[in-house]
Amino acid sequence: MNKQAQKSKDAVSKSAAHTLGAEDQKQQFTIEDNRGGMTQLSKLRSILQNTKNAFAGIRFGGAEPVQRIEVLQAVWNRESALAFVTANPPELGELPGDWIRRIREALNTTDYERGNALHKNKLSNAFSHYYRDNRFTQERTNQFLEEHPSEAGQTLEEYREAQNATLIEAGFLTPVCDDFVRNAFEGYHRNHHFTQENANTFIADHVPERGQVFNEYREAHEAALAETNYREDLDLNMLSDAYDNYWVVHPFDEAVATAFFNENLPPLDEPQTADQYVYAHYFDITEGWHASATLDEGGVIDLFTVRMNAFRQGQTESRNVLRGYSEAVNAVLWDHVVNGGFNNGGPKGIHAYTNGGLPQGITVHRTIGNTNGVHVIIWSNAQSRNVGRCKWSSMFPINYEAGMAAWHILHRQEPGTYQVGARPTIGIPAWVDIEMGTAGNTIFPIDPAIQSAAQVMAHAEDAVDWINVNGNRRYRYTVGENLRYVIDN
Repeated sequence: MNKQAQKSKDAVSKSAAHTLGAEDQKQQFTIEDNRGGMTQLSKLRSILQNTKNAFAGIRFGGAEPVQRIEVLQAVWNRESALAFVTANPPELGELPGDWIRRIREALNTTDYERGNALHKNKLSNAFSHYYRDNRFTQERTNQFLEEHPSEAGQTLEEYREAQNATLIEAGFLTPVCDDFVRNAFEGYHRNHHFTQENANTFIADHVPERGQVFNEYREAHEAALAETNYREDLDLNMLSDAYDNYWVVHPFDEAVATAFFNENLPPLDEPQTADQYVYAHYFDITEGWHASATLDEGGVIDLFTVRMNAFRQGQTESRNVLRGYSEAVNAVLWDHVVNGGFNNGGPKGIHAYTNGGLPQGITVHRTIGNTNGVHVIIWSNAQSRNVGRCKWSSMFPINYEAGMAAWHILHRQEPGTYQVGARPTIGIPAWVDIEMGTAGNTIFPIDPAIQSAAQVMAHAEDAVDWINVNGNRRYRYTVGENLRYVIDN
C-alpha cells in the first residue's frame, strides 16, 4: 500500500471513529416496524454493520470516501435530522416504520439516502428525541400512572405486563419511552404506597438506638418493614433520609457525649488527649452514635475535651482518696495482704495485687476463676525456707488498685464509716461486690465456691494426692513430673 493510500485509510478510520461517538450510541434505535425495539444482540450487530459500512470505501478509492463522509456530516447532522423530524412530526402512537413510509417523499428530497447507516441513525435519534419531547412525554406518563395506578407490592414488570395494551393505546413506544414508565411507576409508588411521611412515621414508631448504623437498624426491623408497603429497591433512600433526620432532631449533645464517654472510658494510665480519644473512637462516635448528623469534627472534639478534663481531674481526686484508704488499714494487716510472708518456713498471706503484679519471688502455679472478680491462686515463694510448700489464696480482682482492696477491708471493720455510696468512681476500675471473710487478724476476699483446701484441689485440674503430717491430712500438689508441693491450708 502506498503512503497516499495509507493516509486515506487513516483518515477514514478517524472519521469512522468520530461517527461512532457517544452521541450516536446514547439512544441507538433502529427504525423498524415493530414495538419490541432492539435486543442487545441486534444493537451489537447494527453497530458492527455500521462500522463495516463506514470502512467500505477503503478498497475502492483513495480519498473519495473521506470526502463523501465529511460532506454528509455537514449536511445530515444531528441538528438537520431533528429539524427534519420537527417539520415532519410523527403522530402519537405512530410506529417508526409507519412514519418513515408516510414521510418518504419528503425524505427523498434530502441527502438521507446518500449516507451510510451511521448517518441514518441520526434520524432514528431525532425521531426518539422528538417523540419523547412532544408526544409521549414524562408528564404524560405520570398522568397515565395516575389514571391507571399500580398496586401495592406490584413490580414494574408486572405492571407493564398488566397494562401493556393500555400503554400501547396511549402512545407508548419501546424502547423510546421505557425510562419514562419506570420513573412514573417509582414516583407513583413513593407518592401513594410508601411515602416519605410513611418512612418518617416508621422511624418514629421504631426508634433507632445509639451505637446502631442504618444497615443494622434496617436489618433489625426487617420483619416490621415487611408488614408495610416498603420496597427495598424503591424506598431505601426515603427510609435512610428519615433515619438521618431522626438524628438531627435528636442531636449528639453533652448528655449523649457523657453517656458515650462513660461507656468507653479512656485508658486509666495512658495519657490521651481529647482529639486522640475522638480519633480512637471516630466511627463509633460519628456513625454509630450519629454525631456527624449535627456536628463537625471540631464540635465533637470540643465536647470530649470537657469530658476528658473532668475525667482526669476526677481520677486524681479518686486516687488521693484511695491512697488514704491504704494508709488507714493496719500496717501489719496491709503488709500481710499485699506482700505476704512466711510461717514455719512456708508462704503465707497475699490477697491483693499491686499494679496487677505480685512480689518478687512468687510463682503462681494455678489460677482458678475469673481474675476480673474474686478468684483463687495456688502459689509458692522461692524465698521460702521450705521450698516444698505452697499456698492457696483468695484474691481481689487483678485490675483493682491497691486502695480499692483496702476499702473492702475497712468496710468490713467499720461499715458505718466506709460506706458504699461514698466510694470514688472516676478514673478507677469498676467496683465489684465482694464478700469478705476473717481468720484471726486476717481479713480477705471470699470466693463462695472455694473456701477450703479440698475445694481448691477439686478445681485444680492437676495431679493431687495427700500425705499424713503429724496426724493431719495434708494435700500434695504436683507441678510437672517431679515437683510436688504440700498445700498449706
